Amino acid sequence: MNLAGDGGGHYLRVKVVIEYPRDKNLAKELKDKQHQVMDTLISTLRTKTLADVSSTSSVEGLKKSLLVEINNHLKTGDITGIYFTDFLVQ
Repeated sequence: MNLAGDGGGHYLRVKVVIEYPRDKNLAKELKDKQHQVMDTLISTLRTKTLADVSSTSSVEGLKKSLLVEINNHLKTGDITGIYFTDFLVQ
């Protein structure tokens, strides 16, 4: 996806893994709301600029904000971690 604020000159490619406690109800809710979770990830990441994703500390902040945003959509529990298994900025 293109990063915000640079006229489309940079893009971000990520693969995200979500960690959550063993809970059948939460697992079902995450499956049922997969479209909302993906939309939250995409919507949040599209607002980021190159500066927002280029340093280690900013990436950690990004993970925390994604965690909060996703948990806002959940009712049966909370996810506990966000991990990037692929993170490419060009």
